[in-house]
Amino acid sequence: MIPAHDSPLAALAFDASGTKLATASEKGTVIRVFSIPEGQKLFEFRRGVKRCVSICSLAFSMDGMFLSASSNTETVHIFKLETVKEK
Repeated sequence: MIPAHDSPLAALAFDASGTKLATASEKGTVIRVFSIPEGQKLFEFRRGVKRCVSICSLAFSMDGMFLSASSNTETVHIFKLETVKEK
């Protein structure tokens, strides 16, 4: 079991290889990416602080290097997934 968020989940997505899981809660402010099956948190992104936003969908790029998040405010956020070692 992965303790992803304190609030209920609003969206989740697996990458194409099935080794990463992205999650977003109903609060809509934090998006987290975990390794599968270990459950280790790899990334955490802050989408914003507005409480009236809900994340509608999450999707990884086919190469697993980017994560997109769409919200009910008609915005799409794109996050680059890279570790310090990759920079």
